[in-house]
Amino acid sequence: MMQTAIKLAAAGFFVFPLGIGEKTPAIDEWQIVATRNPAQIEHMWRCPVMGCAHGFNIGIRCGKFGDGRHLTVIDVDNKNGKCGVDTL
Repeated sequence: MMQTAIKLAAAGFFVFPLGIGEKTPAIDEWQIVATRNPAQIEHMWRCPVMGCAHGFNIGIRCGKFGDGRHLTVIDVDNKNGKCGVDTL
């Protein structure tokens, strides 16, 4: 996942780690520390004790960026007997 996060960052996305198998940020202040810097990404995705890569999911910061671009995401879920695609 770390290598994929680095590739996404190279494509221009600001990334941050999510909990393993979750959509919840694995770090505090993720809005501020989301980054495109490969060294910072590697630091966030590695265990400080063992040095191995964590299996964190990848979060991508959405919203308005300093260069005037915007990223908006629509999350469509099919659960609790409701079809998100139909609602959309």
